[in-house]
Amino acid sequence: MTSVTPATLRIVPEFADVPDHQLEWLSQHGELRRLKPDEFLFQRDEPSDYLYILLSGGVEITFRQQDQVRRISTLVPGNVSGVLPFSRMTHAQGFGQAVGETDIFALHREHFPSLIREHFELIRSLVHLMTTRVRDFTAQQQQNEKLMALGKLSAGLAHELNNPASAIVRSATALSEHLVAQPERFKRILQIRLSDAQVDAVTALLFEKLKAGPRTDLSLMQKSAAEDELAEFLEDGGMADAYASAESLVEYGMGLSELKQVADTVGVDLSPVAGWLAGVISTDKLVGEIKDASGRIAGLVKAVKGYTHMDQAPEAEATDLITGIRSTLTMLQHKSRQSQVAIEEHFAPDLPKVSVIVGEINQVWTNLIDNALDAMAGAPNKVLRLSGQRDGDCVLITIQDSGSGIPADVKARIFEPFFTTKPMDQGTGLGLDVVRRIVLRHGGSIEVDSEPGRTVFSVWLPGVVKNSP
Repeated sequence: MTSVTPATLRIVPEFADVPDHQLEWLSQHGELRRLKPDEFLFQRDEPSDYLYILLSGGVEITFRQQDQVRRISTLVPGNVSGVLPFSRMTHAQGFGQAVGETDIFALHREHFPSLIREHFELIRSLVHLMTTRVRDFTAQQQQNEKLMALGKLSAGLAHELNNPASAIVRSATALSEHLVAQPERFKRILQIRLSDAQVDAVTALLFEKLKAGPRTDLSLMQKSAAEDELAEFLEDGGMADAYASAESLVEYGMGLSELKQVADTVGVDLSPVAGWLAGVISTDKLVGEIKDASGRIAGLVKAVKGYTHMDQAPEAEATDLITGIRSTLTMLQHKSRQSQVAIEEHFAPDLPKVSVIVGEINQVWTNLIDNALDAMAGAPNKVLRLSGQRDGDCVLITIQDSGSGIPADVKARIFEPFFTTKPMDQGTGLGLDVVRRIVLRHGGSIEVDSEPGRTVFSVWLPGVVKNSP
């Protein structure tokens, strides 16, 4: 390609309705560039002074953060890149590198004033391109941010759910194996023919111990000694599985004195009764473990439901902010526990409800708390301090971490879209921008104060609901 004509420029679909004389003006004021394979069209932080139209070949657009590279897109013939009229872009945010031999039409921004004044259809097409590009790019980055956040929450939830689920499987398996022996125990009980009074006395003792639950006041050595003592007593009475039964009996407070009391009550061979007691206790213990584990799962599901507000329409409603913050902490519990972060809560007891869109506000807490946990990665004393109080017509929520702090140059840009200090696969730079937008959309405000060892994000939310506690 040796020259650029209006026909050449019509490779851009948006130029279909642009008059020839305007494309003629464009072709006369720009220049043709030819890039060799892998040659850079632009590099990060270089001044953005040119509008580019790709005529042939291709240009790969990449972002780099902390020596990691992410391909954003590949420009193909007909695509427009670089700076556009009315754009506030001053420097390139990424890298543009030729894929094979590539022909580019370039127009310097010094021609933009004439373009804007004299070529309406052309400028309209370029403005349309700019708005579409910004919308598509922002949507893509926001989707990346959501997927990253979802990945973090999913990983934590998977771990939190796996523990109780595994406990249920273990206990259910043990219970199934345990119940196999119950018919034989039942048969032996029937053979000794106890009276109603004897059965009532034994079951009364059993229910007393079951109601009290497992003993927690014995040290390991005391518990081991009590088991040995009881097992020897049961073995002397001819019990085959004395040690296994002794472990269950001692755990629920049935020591040597209680078993002697049972022996005096039944007046016959103690083995069938002791075996039955140990069997009932083991069953109760396994059922309790399954109940506790399933309760943990139900609690997690409840927290997820409260966090996402999935059964509610996305409308503002009177909301207890503390509930949302605690649901967020549950969602991030694995991360905070893994990082050994101490969590302190300082919420005013009379904190009023606020009219907010719950799902959106919970995104605010997620981003701020997750960032705080990341900030404390290398801190010697990791403390996350959450507080809430009424401040005039607002509720003020503060999230404070004991991390290394935010440098002054970073603090000045912290709410800018796409600005991030995290590696490429850990952030898109939209987290705090999303936070700011949500807070502003609710009529509130957000501030950050930071010094080494202390960073505080303060969020003010108006819309206090009258007569709320």
